[in-house]
Amino acid sequence: MGTLVPSPLSRSRGAPHRSSRRPAPFSTIGLHFGVIGLFLILSVIVWGHVWLTGHPTHTITLSLGDPGGETFWFAWLPWAILHGHNPFFTNALYAGRGGVNALANVSAMFPALILSPVTLLFGPIAAFNVAGTLSPVISGYFMFLLARKFTHFAPAQILAGLLWAFSPEVVLNLPFGHLSDVLGLFLPLTGLLAYDVVIEHKRRPWVDGVLFGTLVIAQFFTSTEVLAIDAVCAPVGVAVGIALARRVLWNSRRALVTAAGAAIAVAAILLAYPVWFAVAGPRHITGPPWPFDYNAPLSGYLTWGVLVFIVVSIPVWRTRPLAWCAAFTGIWASMLSWGGTGTLIFEQGTHSSLWRPWSLFEHLPLFSNIETFRFSDVVAFCAAILMAISLDGWQKSATQKAAKRAKKRVQGPPRSLLALPVGIGIGATVAAFAALVPIAATYTLPLMEHSTPTPAWFTHEAIRLPQGTRVLTIPFTVNEVGPLLPLKLLGTEVMAYQAEDSFRFDLTGGYMVVPGTGGISVYRRPLGGTSEILTRLSDPGLSRPALSSNIAEVRTSLYRWEVQVAVIPQSARYPYAVRYLTAVYGRSPVEQRGAAVWYGTIRRSQALP
Repeated sequence: MGTLVPSPLSRSRGAPHRSSRRPAPFSTIGLHFGVIGLFLILSVIVWGHVWLTGHPTHTITLSLGDPGGETFWFAWLPWAILHGHNPFFTNALYAGRGGVNALANVSAMFPALILSPVTLLFGPIAAFNVAGTLSPVISGYFMFLLARKFTHFAPAQILAGLLWAFSPEVVLNLPFGHLSDVLGLFLPLTGLLAYDVVIEHKRRPWVDGVLFGTLVIAQFFTSTEVLAIDAVCAPVGVAVGIALARRVLWNSRRALVTAAGAAIAVAAILLAYPVWFAVAGPRHITGPPWPFDYNAPLSGYLTWGVLVFIVVSIPVWRTRPLAWCAAFTGIWASMLSWGGTGTLIFEQGTHSSLWRPWSLFEHLPLFSNIETFRFSDVVAFCAAILMAISLDGWQKSATQKAAKRAKKRVQGPPRSLLALPVGIGIGATVAAFAALVPIAATYTLPLMEHSTPTPAWFTHEAIRLPQGTRVLTIPFTVNEVGPLLPLKLLGTEVMAYQAEDSFRFDLTGGYMVVPGTGGISVYRRPLGGTSEILTRLSDPGLSRPALSSNIAEVRTSLYRWEVQVAVIPQSARYPYAVRYLTAVYGRSPVEQRGAAVWYGTIRRSQALP
């Protein structure tokens, strides 16, 4: 396996700085392939309804909501590049109403770029499923690699990777396809690069800096929110590291400055335009995207077993500076995850009136759009490090005690002297892995799936439309938020149909964050006008607009949006909407494959002046 130098940040203070060879309980290649195989098997089981009993090109975890938007972005990036469009902006949604700024939304462009071949060959739903399945595998494997830098016990390294790959935050977000929460590459890779700069010196500092700058760019195009969260938490870990290992860091100051300079140069040059586009480009928003901020739910935190194991293990990691860095950073992230003043308490459904640390940041630019429950992702990362160090420490302690007793045994004591140390090591290993079991028990696994066929109109008629045809659908694609209305996701599956049809048509709606009055997100404003009327037509649970009311207003909006086709794909389910749009258009629809369709635009003479 080669000779590695243990990190001063991970070994006991005062320990000699010398080279050591890691013990290899079995082949290194076998270990790595075994870890990847283990994580892959677990991930396939989690997605079992897709890969084992469903079809990965048609089966999706949820029938509505975020998967529709994620599927849209998987298809949009390769389509935009191949057709010469700006990938940062799309008129395929909110067509006729200004379009959508991709960087103001979680468009996950980096994963979409990597999986473009899958999208082009098998479709965006297949890419969505591949991303959701492989993300925990990749994240867990890189966490395993990081743990190998500061531990010697292979089960401890696997434990860290397992907790990071399938943390509560990950499992909670897997069904929604939230790659920003599921694809955890940034923190483990940052740790590996920092270890090389300070300890290993396998690469020149400027090379590590360029790699880190590239990593920042990749994370920016995966989730700017997670990047900002990590930036808020990192100073605590750095401060603790400086306090406990200042001599080591001082000796590496030139390498650190060189690496930091290279990283800043790369990131600043290549992210200048994207950052401007996100915060000041067309259709950017001002302030938070949502009208609420949830604190981290209890289900998003670690189990009591994990916390108890870490606390009980303090005697074996109290002399490890890296452990204290992780402990203080995890505590800080946990405090921030509870939000600030006015945050909605997830478990109670009420707003907080207490001051919390996040109150220091919640009104600052670039931080105001962070949903604080996502800080629990950093908590999981720190816990994975502490679990690995703890289990490694117990195993090391048991091994040392066994070695001492083995020497005594030569002089005649009974074999039972070895039983206690061996039992401690085995017991700690069993307890550590058992602490993760409640995480799986908390959720419905395998993930629930949705495999309803695409409505026939989209598969047979929509593909015949001229490219760029502007379409209005009922259900109207919207994220329904209002003071009297609960949060609902209506018609979002239409975005997946649109992506599967290679953007043959544009939608006048969309489940995306776009600016309203004053640049404030539309989801922070009550619904009104035509959008509210179309939403009420889409949801049988809401009061219906009268046939005689607002007809002229809706007609004018459809004229201004330049709607060319209005369609109710499953017209039998929305008879009132059919009657209402018939009144708007002044004519009956065409019946096509179970859909009610109105072709042609509203004439100017029909619209309000």
